[in-house]
Amino acid sequence: MKTKLLVASLCFAFASPAYCGEWRVGPGLAVATGLHDVTHVYEDNYNNTHTTTQVDIKAVLPFSIAAQVTYTWNSGVRADLGLGPLFRIHDSGDGDVNTGLSHTEIPINATVGYTFIPHGMVSPYVRAGLSHHFASGDYVVSSSPGVFGAVGLEFMRTRVASVSLEVAFDQAKVEFDRYQRDSLGAVTHSTEKMKTYDTVIALYVKF
Repeated sequence: MKTKLLVASLCFAFASPAYCGEWRVGPGLAVATGLHDVTHVYEDNYNNTHTTTQVDIKAVLPFSIAAQVTYTWNSGVRADLGLGPLFRIHDSGDGDVNTGLSHTEIPINATVGYTFIPHGMVSPYVRAGLSHHFASGDYVVSSSPGVFGAVGLEFMRTRVASVSLEVAFDQAKVEFDRYQRDSLGAVTHSTEKMKTYDTVIALYVKF
């Protein structure tokens, strides 16, 4: 038993492709759905707490950077660590109005999974684990982890590089301040937890 644990530890540490598996690391480009729900939170909060100025946040980039580290054993079992896609809002308002509203999210995910054809040029894979968003901004209260799952296809696989296309589902949540104005003009405060990302589609090039 001790011998098996030692061999497994050495394989993971030194990643000998001949006996254990291989590391793959690389950048990606991703798009996430659900981001406009965050902009609506910022718009509503600002507009409900300001009577003389209004804001309409429209500048949300459709694509953002991401990165992924993968270790795949010869058996096809894999472990992944992902970063992104990064998301940021910075609104300076319209005309002479400078709202200064900002919001930043840096998601990370850690998963285990399976590559169905580990030595093929093309292989589908699945992975599942947890995701957590490191969020900061004017109305951010806290963030909590959630289930993360993905299905993907690796192709153009060689000894030095591979390309993968992936669809992921991210259940991590961020808690926001919410400000509401009633018919008499009084502002009330509450908080709301929401999924800021829903579906993430990403393309990675790994070496």
